[in-house]
Amino acid sequence: MKSNAPSRPFYQHLLIGESTADVECTTAHPFGDHWHSEIEILYHAEGPGTVTVTVDQELYSLPEDSAIIIGSSAVHAITDTNPDCKMLYIKVGHSLLGRDYTLFSGRRFRNPFVSFQDPGQTHLLPLKD
Repeated sequence: MKSNAPSRPFYQHLLIGESTADVECTTAHPFGDHWHSEIEILYHAEGPGTVTVTVDQELYSLPEDSAIIIGSSAVHAITDTNPDCKMLYIKVGHSLLGRDYTLFSGRRFRNPFVSFQDPGQTHLLPLKD
């Protein structure tokens, strides 16, 4: 039987070794509350429905062709998704950004949601295709 008690966020270890970033493109799947010092970008590349993400207890629905930028140390989770959705997960931290990492660490994004379909965000279209 599943408990309704909230789970405690867990710490996801830092990027280590030769890698300066962690990049993975795979099917979406739920992933519990966690945090890490890297900045993470989740991009719903393709697939039906939405991917539901929480960031610092705020709920975001990512339709296809949208992304969310998660600040360093923010507690976040993927709470619901269609398993046919393909996601691109990108994590970057100090090993990639070097001394410039301090510009981003510990900051929160006022509006972390990015949509490449939103007419109000047409300045993002050059990033696609």
